[in-house]
Amino acid sequence: MNFENESWSQYLPDKSLEVCQDNLNEFYQTMLERQLIWKRRFIDKKERPWTTDEFFRDRKFTNVYRVLDKNSMWEVENILLDDTLELKNLIWKLMFFRLFNNPPTFTYIPEANNNSFSLFGDEDEESEFTSAKWKNGIPDYDEYNADEYLAYLKHLRSVGINPFTSAYLISSVGDRDTHFCKTVLPDFHNRIDEMIEFCQKAKSAEEIFKYLKTFTNVADFMAFQLFNDLTYVDKFTKYHLMNVNENSATTIGPGSDLGLRLIFPSTTTNEEKLNKLAELRDTAADWFNKNAYEPFPYLHFNKETKQFYVSDEPSITLGEIEQWLCEYAKYFKMKIGEGKQRNHFEPVTTGFKTV
Repeated sequence: MNFENESWSQYLPDKSLEVCQDNLNEFYQTMLERQLIWKRRFIDKKERPWTTDEFFRDRKFTNVYRVLDKNSMWEVENILLDDTLELKNLIWKLMFFRLFNNPPTFTYIPEANNNSFSLFGDEDEESEFTSAKWKNGIPDYDEYNADEYLAYLKHLRSVGINPFTSAYLISSVGDRDTHFCKTVLPDFHNRIDEMIEFCQKAKSAEEIFKYLKTFTNVADFMAFQLFNDLTYVDKFTKYHLMNVNENSATTIGPGSDLGLRLIFPSTTTNEEKLNKLAELRDTAADWFNKNAYEPFPYLHFNKETKQFYVSDEPSITLGEIEQWLCEYAKYFKMKIGEGKQRNHFEPVTTGFKTV
């Protein structure tokens, strides 16, 4: 993207610079502070405020680690750590979840009988269902019925629940519920076996990105999100799905592109930018060792105990660097008071059983 044409371009570092050291330092400093906020809140169990940084204190920013965001944590705890799911059903539920990316869709329980829902009529109590009708709140592969699930989504809307995430636009199709139930989900349903076989044989992440974009409603952004979820199979379960992982490749979205422009002003080609992403990953631990005011709490997961924990052993992937470049770009816009400002932050998550 050409950020030189933006109304706030005067705040960008000179394009002739190979690296803007101040912004490089701030990139790592904000990355550290955001991860420390998570640690203070969920590991140390400290009271708010968890930071003196006014932007992080008062505005919403994602975690450094994608998996720590509440939606991904729900996915881990309710799908990936369910040892009873066979691989086909596991992959189906992972894809299903991320296409909506909204836990309330899969946890809806009516508060009273007048909010209950029956597909076949109120007189048939056995047909009354909520998300509890399905294991993990998601229909098993063998029980998915487009008409039934569409009726469920319409009921959610009738009680004021948007089935889809509000974090980003899943689809611009007019009747999104019908489009997903009758077109998008059936495409995944028909090709789950094919997807598993493809992932097991793929020799590169690029192959898998390209393959995922052959599915209905999947472009670059969603392909990357789905790819990340597929990498979780080997990371969190007993199954082996792919010979590539979160460190194998990444994409560069508009946000991370701006982050790179702030740190490496003279970098222009996509190949150069991908190399700079890798450079940021490879030098992160060294920067933190030399400059951090507190040790960086690197995230790890113990498969045997099914618990996340932090240690001083470095664990930052290309995906985390790409995501934090995007968040750093948002932080930059907050500082200069330009562009879309972050929503006010009000903590709602109380904790996770795997932390």
